[in-house]
Amino acid sequence: MQWNSPSAARSLCRYDFLVFAYQSVVISKLFFPPSDSTSHLLSVYGIFAAGFITRPLGALVFGWIGDRYSRKTALLASIYLMSIPTTLMGCLPTYSQVGIIAPWLLVLTRIAQGFAVGGEFTATMVFLVEHAPKGQEGLMGSWAFFSVMIGVLTGSSISMAFNYALTDSQLYSWGWRVPFLISVLGAAVGVYMRRHVHEPPAEAKQNLLVHTEQMNNISTSQPNCLLDDVLATQCLLGGADAAEDIPGGDPGSRQDIELELGCLSRGADQVNLESSMMRITSTSTGSSESRYGCSLHSHDAKAATAESLQLPSSMPCGGLISTVMKAMSTPVGRAVQGSVTVFIIDSLTAVGFYLVVIYMPTYFQVYVGLSRQAAMSVHSFNMVLYMLLVPAGGMLADRLGFLPLLVIPSLFMTLLGWPLWMLLSRRDSIVSAFEGQALLCVLLALFSGALPGTFVSLFDPKYRCLGLSVGHNMSMALLGGTAPLIATALITTTGSNTSPGVMLAAAGALTLFGSAGMSRWLFRLA
Repeated sequence: MQWNSPSAARSLCRYDFLVFAYQSVVISKLFFPPSDSTSHLLSVYGIFAAGFITRPLGALVFGWIGDRYSRKTALLASIYLMSIPTTLMGCLPTYSQVGIIAPWLLVLTRIAQGFAVGGEFTATMVFLVEHAPKGQEGLMGSWAFFSVMIGVLTGSSISMAFNYALTDSQLYSWGWRVPFLISVLGAAVGVYMRRHVHEPPAEAKQNLLVHTEQMNNISTSQPNCLLDDVLATQCLLGGADAAEDIPGGDPGSRQDIELELGCLSRGADQVNLESSMMRITSTSTGSSESRYGCSLHSHDAKAATAESLQLPSSMPCGGLISTVMKAMSTPVGRAVQGSVTVFIIDSLTAVGFYLVVIYMPTYFQVYVGLSRQAAMSVHSFNMVLYMLLVPAGGMLADRLGFLPLLVIPSLFMTLLGWPLWMLLSRRDSIVSAFEGQALLCVLLALFSGALPGTFVSLFDPKYRCLGLSVGHNMSMALLGGTAPLIATALITTTGSNTSPGVMLAAAGALTLFGSAGMSRWLFRLA
């Protein structure tokens, strides 16, 4: 239930944010002055992109909350804030009622949505992976994307149902508002579920290290008090079994603890304390522990290696390079590296998701010539396929390693992105539309399933939420949110309906480049 709750609530948040895209054709005619359909779509996708402007800001705020207070606090705050603008969107007046004010109100609600969703998805990824048993980080992390697809499928299904059940006059007069208004019910369910989850083990260990830093200030004349505090913490983490062991104690374990705390009291480096505390909690938590809570060892090893590297000052810019390398070996520097890596690798998710999953229903209607009902039917079937394959990507990552699940799909997307887009673009062909989108969904789903476990492993727990949030949301804001707008502009400019396929191929190439370079400094995955 621990991993189910944030995933299910995540589905509701994703529904809130993306239902706008599935109503884009209707919204384009209701909130803007009369003009041609292409101008309408460009205006709507411009507002859709506006929702991503504040996502990096939301990432900073919610990422800081997740690292400073708790993952659970960040998740709860995001779902509260997400439900408000989504419900308000269903109450907005149209252009015929208030004129030019209507699109500006639409922009403001989208910006508020973007801020709320900024740190929500990444907090969910961190939460799930940190809860995962050892060896199942890929599978457990994949439920983050699985929950996204549930939200997408819910929005797609509701839109399809309304398109089938209502006439055009009913849809344009009141029907379009209902999908936004019912989101308030989902928000209540999400808040209930998230109130009944516990903090992940890795976060508890991080809080333990913070507490240990405070203990480091205890006078050296009180080593027994420090030892008793550590043993009490071991009892807390280990449960009843650990409590039984403490009175008599395992002589070897107790001597190790006394030795390391003795070194601490004589002024040993803080890293020794962190290593001892991580070893203690590793012993206490048993087989259910996630390996992502123990990445400080690899962090410290890399930091020691990098900091010991000195370039000769006689070399051109040698001093500057040494300074930069030292800066990048610090915890903050490594978080920056992780954010940059996330941004590059996430490019395929950003462009692919917002073209294949969000833009496609409109593309089918406007450029392929499918009816609203046919377009939503094809899209909904392929979303089910996408959703079911995401956990398969996570399981394969656990068995084969994360890197192959990043490299192989991105390579195929680089080679086949444009040809597959040409396939789905055949005029008035439902079969071709289904086949082309389905093949793209297979590549994206396997790739997406491996991402959460990979991304979480790039960061020290202390900066995990913040670093991952910034990298992911910058990629979504610059590459994902603008993808439908750029695709529509490309088609208008080039006159070729297949031109968005080039965007998929370029995103695949960028991700392939980032994946190839990631293995040089990726923290331990095994």
